[in-house]
Amino acid sequence: MTKIKVGIIGIGEVAQIIHLPILESLPELYEMVAFCDISPKLLAKMGEKYRVQQLYLNATDMFEQSELDAVFVLNNMEYHTECTVAALNRNIHVFVEKPMYVTQAEVKEIIDARDATNVHVMVGYMRRFAPAYLRALEEVKSLGPIIYARVRDIIGPNGFFTGQSSNVHRFNDIPIEAVHDRKERNTRLMKEAVGEAPDDIYGAYGLLLGLK
Repeated sequence: MTKIKVGIIGIGEVAQIIHLPILESLPELYEMVAFCDISPKLLAKMGEKYRVQQLYLNATDMFEQSELDAVFVLNNMEYHTECTVAALNRNIHVFVEKPMYVTQAEVKEIIDARDATNVHVMVGYMRRFAPAYLRALEEVKSLGPIIYARVRDIIGPNGFFTGQSSNVHRFNDIPIEAVHDRKERNTRLMKEAVGEAPDDIYGAYGLLLGLK
């Protein structure tokens, strides 16, 4: 069986806790060939841990210099559309973490890029395939007309939960220009999606996007 050559964009918390260990556990299916992150120290650490030699500080270089079948877009949501479209334009399959987008215009851009190629885009809504969720869907079908539903959930800072079970590597070497760029993108995208609003509304919208 031919292995799928995978590139990873963003090797932070979600990559370290979920995606990288799973990909490593399936060596008969996947070969991690390239990592991309804006933290040089994190890039070096994860490259050494997973024996990946092709390390990049930006996605453009990775796409131009690596031979990839698929890419995992796991960086901040402000960059999901840019990285997804860039991969699609090179006929690379994409797994993009939720949220796929911030604005409706970004959705159209991704769909148009996908439709112009023969590749696929998958959004990381993991609960779609969870046994408990699939069982719940079957149970709901047997209930008849539903008039009212109430859902209780526990949501909090990821660190509260992940800190008890995982050792996530973080380094304080992210370039200041990258910090400013993300902030500027977030402001622009939030205004486009929600309109002029207080920061707490933007924060709530961003939280809901991540919980979809």
